[in-house]
Order: sequence, then C-alpha cells, then structure tokens
Amino acid sequence: MSRNKECSLSVFVNFINNPLLSLFGLILSLALIAIPSARAATAKLVGPHKSSHKLCTSGDKYCVTSIFSFISNLNFGSFPSSGVMALPNGAYILPVAGYDGSPYGTGSIGVVAALYPQENDSWQEVLLGTFAPDGAAPSVSLANANPTSAGYSFDGGTIYGGACGLGGIYQVTAPATLDGNVIFTNLYNNFSDSNTKYYSGNPSPAGGNPNVCGYDSDNTAYLGGSNPAGVLPQTDGTTLVSTQGGGKFASGTLSHLTTDNAQVIDFVFQQDNLDEFNGFAPYGPLVQVGPDTVYGVTLDDSVNQTGTLYKATRSGGKWSVSLAYNFPPLNGAMGLNGQMPIGLSLGDDGNIYVATFSGGLWAGGTIGRYIPPTDKTEGKYEKLLDMGKNPNDLCFPLGAPLAIKDKATGNLYIFFTGSNGGDLNTNDDVGSGGVAALTKLETSVPLWNFTNGADGAYPTGPMFFQNGAAIITNPGGGVDGYGAVVSVPLTMDDSTVFHEPNTAEVALAKLVTPTLAGSSLSPKLTHKGAQYDPRLPSRLNPKNILKRLLLQRTLQKTLSEWTQESSN
Repeated sequence: MSRNKECSLSVFVNFINNPLLSLFGLILSLALIAIPSARAATAKLVGPHKSSHKLCTSGDKYCVTSIFSFISNLNFGSFPSSGVMALPNGAYILPVAGYDGSPYGTGSIGVVAALYPQENDSWQEVLLGTFAPDGAAPSVSLANANPTSAGYSFDGGTIYGGACGLGGIYQVTAPATLDGNVIFTNLYNNFSDSNTKYYSGNPSPAGGNPNVCGYDSDNTAYLGGSNPAGVLPQTDGTTLVSTQGGGKFASGTLSHLTTDNAQVIDFVFQQDNLDEFNGFAPYGPLVQVGPDTVYGVTLDDSVNQTGTLYKATRSGGKWSVSLAYNFPPLNGAMGLNGQMPIGLSLGDDGNIYVATFSGGLWAGGTIGRYIPPTDKTEGKYEKLLDMGKNPNDLCFPLGAPLAIKDKATGNLYIFFTGSNGGDLNTNDDVGSGGVAALTKLETSVPLWNFTNGADGAYPTGPMFFQNGAAIITNPGGGVDGYGAVVSVPLTMDDSTVFHEPNTAEVALAKLVTPTLAGSSLSPKLTHKGAQYDPRLPSRLNPKNILKRLLLQRTLQKTLSEWTQESSN
C-alpha cells in the first residue's frame, strides 16, 4: 500500500534518527551532583528580540503566525516540545528542552523562558530559569500552580538531572511585565531508580540521607520513581506527580509532594501484574476532572501491550489508581483502538480525549475519547479516527486533541495534530505534520500542514487554545532551524463541526479490517520480539524504532523485552 511509504513507523524513523530533532532523548552526558534544596532566583536574562512571520494559503484565505523562532544560543534554549501556558498580558511561558543548539551534550540542560509581545508584531524572549544542578531536560508540560502575589506560577518537571540524575520538579513564577522579578524554585530533585546506586562515578550517599540515589538503608530499591511524566498542582498546595520509571517494580509511580515538598508514594505501577491494575510506564500530562479525580495514561500494559487509560482518585489525602480502559490488541499486535497513548485532555463536553502514537487500522495512531462513568452508566471508550490511511494524512500524534464546545450553538469541534504526514512536497519528504479538524467518524479536514520552514515542523506537546487559535510548539523548522512557537487559527464553522456518529456508523466502523498484507508495515509486533519483513534494512525494524522512542523519553524499563533484542 502506497501510504505506508509516507506515513508509517518506518517513515517516522527519519524524524527520530535526526540528531537535531531527537527531542525527547536529550541523552545527556551530565556530571551534576546536587544536594536537594529549594532555591529562588530573581535575576532574569533578556534574550533575542524577534519579529513574527505570517504564512498564508493562496489568496490569504487562511493564515498562521510563526510567533517566535528559536536560535542556537548558549543561554536561551532551542527545540520547544512541551507546549505553552499563557499569561493574562498575552505573554507565553514554556520549557525549552535544548540549551546550546544541540539536544545532546553537557550543555543541553534546558531553560524555562517567556515570550513577551512587543511593538510591530515582535516578541522578546526572557529567560526565567535554568536547571543545573537541580535538573535537566524540562520536557514535562507546565501546569497552573496556585496563584501568588508575586505573579503567575507554574509547576513543571525535568526528566534528567537533579541529585540522582533522573529528574526533578520545579516551580516558576513569571512577572506580569518585563520589569517584574522572576522566582524560580526547585521543589524536589531526588527522583531515582534501582539502577542508580552510582551516579557520575560517585557512590550514592549513605548515612545522613539514605534515600538518595536508588537505595535505602537496607540496600533495597528506593520506591520514589524516576523521570517525571506528569505534574499537576492541587488546590490544597500539594502536587501530584507521575514518573515514567523507577519504583519497586521499575515501572513508574504516582506520588504527591506535600506542602513541605516531601514525597509521599501513593501507587507503584507494576509490569507483568495480571491480578490488579496492569498498566505501566506512565506518560504525558495528568488531567483533572474533579477535586479528587485525575486521569492519566500508560504507554504499556501487561495484558495487551498496547497501553492504558487510568483513573486516580483521592480519599483521606491518599491517591489510588484503577483501570479505566485497556486498549485492545489487533492480530495480537498493533492496538485496534491505538497503541502507546501519548496525550490526553479534558474536552468542553466533559469527556477525556486521547491520542495514541501508533496502532489503529493503519498503524499511524488514533484519536479517541473516553466517556467517564456516572452513577447510572459505566465508562466507555470510543475510537473516532484511524490516522495515516492516505498518503497525506496526518499520523503519529505527539500531543493531545482539543475538544471545544461552542456555548451559543452547542456545536462540538475536535482538533488534533500529527507529527508526520501532511504536505509531502516540502523539503521534508515524510511530511512535517499539521493540524486538522475531526468532522465525523473516520473523517477529518486539514487546516494547516507545516512546511519545515518559518512555521516549523513536527508539532509536539499539548495545544493551548487562546482567542480562537491553537498555540503550538514545533521542535523542528523555524526561521533558524531550531524550532518555533506557532499560532494556528481553529476554524469553527459548518465545515469543521463534529457530527456525532449514529449506531449504524459505529457498527460499520467495527466491521472495517485492515489490509496489511503486502504492505511495508507488519502487524506482527509482539511483546516477546517484533517480527518484520527481513528484506527491509535493520534501521526500519520496529524493535529499533521502539528502542529509539524509549531513548527519546527515557523510558528505560518500558517495553524492555522489545528493545533488548534490537541489536541482534
């Protein structure tokens, strides 16, 4: 099938093989030993002042704005990939994972920056904080913290660095104007796992602080988790945190930081747990649907090896985890409703919208929604779109969908991104991704295909909806080639409104079966080892692709049986 040449896992490897675009890996050669401590900095560094760029379709019928393009600079970051948050004054705040123009090396620690609007459609970048020695690689999306008198506060996380090299949690308070002070505070940086007994050539501390770096006083694995995935401040001053790895079973944890920034373990994810909750390797943001109810996703599970949607509930100050949905397998392999859920968001209609990175009928990922349970109904998951069927279709989403409800009409609009696909006639032969609207079951309408030019490429992270547009972080492209923040108008009219499927449409969709025979994508991806067409080069082997994906997000333990054989 021709579409597999343009939009398949074998094509996505072109993106993740590029050392300038392997954003999530940030394989750091760090030599950072830090004593956990809170620190506050009021100094700020004013960075580049750059003009925005408007790009339009023929006849200027539709235009997007490249708000800011990053440069290769020692201090101000590059390759944005975790979305933005907005300040009331129109400024944007965002973590920027790169540091010195390269996502690799000791300088690639990352920064938190703010973009302030200036005259003549220009923007001023201001450095709000750097991470050494309290963390590195701030690829965890920001979340609103409790308001403070000093300004607008946000919590975020780093997946590397800190006392043990496996991440930390920080809070940054951005001033309303360029004249205000910045407050940057390390909240917690002791994340570690059972493999972190030695770090940077030094034995882990013993005695005074036995829980640092992987081992407690009786030399058993520390349960705190490693590599934060989601951070979500609560109204009581605590902060809920999920980690991608670490914990007793090296499969991730859910914990919370107290108001004194002490870590309390709430739940330990367990690989190969077939008796209770079976998901492991938490990933992406956490979504709050009530004062004591949060949803999250795991990339994998011990039953279908496709991933899960989980529900966390709080009672008496303690969080517990239960299974909301386990993505079903397809032919024992690529998930029928998607595989590796990578982003979720709360829609205006009260439902949870989920993007999966891969799987579905065409192996290019899926868009779906979970309708939470009520007192009278059980929770239900609905797949809405299989991505990547046609050559120019968007595929491999790396961020959550947006579901927006028009209060006046009651119409629902669903928008999503894909990191590959779109316009294949640009200087990127696999497509640079784009933004589209989901109009009905298995039908979408493209809004904008990125060109890998001033508008950037490979949209990554959550979209931020503001004044009728989605603010998107593109780690690729930009004027200088180091990524861009882009504003994409979200058309909301009869051409993009979502039409709820009827019973007949749902039944028909369930009868559709994929025709993968003879295609370049094998469906025989299994937990014990991927099978692939032997005629293809080893770099296209899905085991190797999955290995690279693991490196991108430091999921050292996730899908380990898939990746252990990748060098064979």
